[in-house]
Amino acid sequence: MKDSKPTKQLFDSHILPKIKRAQKLARRQRKLIGYPLMSYKSLENKLDGIQSGFYLWAGISQSSKTMNMANLCFELLEKNENLYIVYYSIDDDFNTIYYRMLARESQIPINDVMLIERYISKMEEAGLSTRETITKWYSSCENRVKEKMKRVLVFDSNDTIYIEEMIKKTQEIHNQVAERNSDNQLINSNLVVLIDNFHLLEFKDEKKSGYSEKVKVTEMSHLVKNGLANHFDIPVMATAELRKLNHVGIPDLDALKESVALRYDANVVFLIHNDTVSKLGETTLYWYRKKDGTIDLATNWTHALMGSSVDDQMKAVEQAKESGKFMPIILLLVAKNKLSNFEGKIFYALDAKKATLYEIPNDLQMELKKVQIQFFNEGEKEIRRR
Repeated sequence: MKDSKPTKQLFDSHILPKIKRAQKLARRQRKLIGYPLMSYKSLENKLDGIQSGFYLWAGISQSSKTMNMANLCFELLEKNENLYIVYYSIDDDFNTIYYRMLARESQIPINDVMLIERYISKMEEAGLSTRETITKWYSSCENRVKEKMKRVLVFDSNDTIYIEEMIKKTQEIHNQVAERNSDNQLINSNLVVLIDNFHLLEFKDEKKSGYSEKVKVTEMSHLVKNGLANHFDIPVMATAELRKLNHVGIPDLDALKESVALRYDANVVFLIHNDTVSKLGETTLYWYRKKDGTIDLATNWTHALMGSSVDDQMKAVEQAKESGKFMPIILLLVAKNKLSNFEGKIFYALDAKKATLYEIPNDLQMELKKVQIQFFNEGEKEIRRR
């Protein structure tokens, strides 16, 4: 069957250029489809890099979903020198994000980077460091964060909460940073967009702003996927709230709030589980750092106490928690993944005070995958039901 003239014109103008671009992309000499990560090698390998698409980071309140998303994007920034991140933060203001970045860079606790003079006095009084040493280090970290923020463009709720304005701003930045060939064809967008929190996004359009919550979430989900991720051919990552659960186990996709649209629109859904939040601290999912600087599980530390009485063991564990020796282990559950063939668990060590997550070594990952994450006891289960 011969092509009619209108069909041929349509093919030549709209379809053929896309075919040619797809053919060129398939012949790129790269180890990964998407962007590589600095140290999160398990996640990098399982996802084949961070590819273009809509990524959802979902969890209950205080489960560290923002910290997870932000740390992954700092990893992207550190590994890909031409990459820019546009960070739309509706949950947190600019200062909060800046101090998190500074704590991660300096490894000084967040509350101390916010009051560095207090920290200097405390360290001098304890004989642990001098004003000159701390000031020099702190200033160098401030300068490094300042340089990084030239490629992490942060807009908080004082700038906008409207998706239409975010799309417009993204278009402006994309025009400046995208890489094109001599024929003005897009080679690489060089852009990642973060949205924190998806459920706080608003429509500027008065008609759409009056939608019911379910319709609003559905329309917003379609727009984030099609108006941002697909339109600009970039990774778009958003945090989302899960419904309040009637249990303290691992969440599932059915817990996504308000609308199934998010579940279907997202290319990848990460479900974040923090057992220390879900179980009010009554959990074994803690980690600690050994004297040689390596990570180990709290359960391995407590094995050394087996010769002690139960009361002494419990007291030692509580002291380890209170002193900050034991810190939470975060479960990242890849519950949906249309970009590679991996679905499953990856565990991270959270140091919330320093706004940092570390990927737990493979041998400990295997130990953690054997842990049954379920109700701590029947009494707590009944309390949660009430």
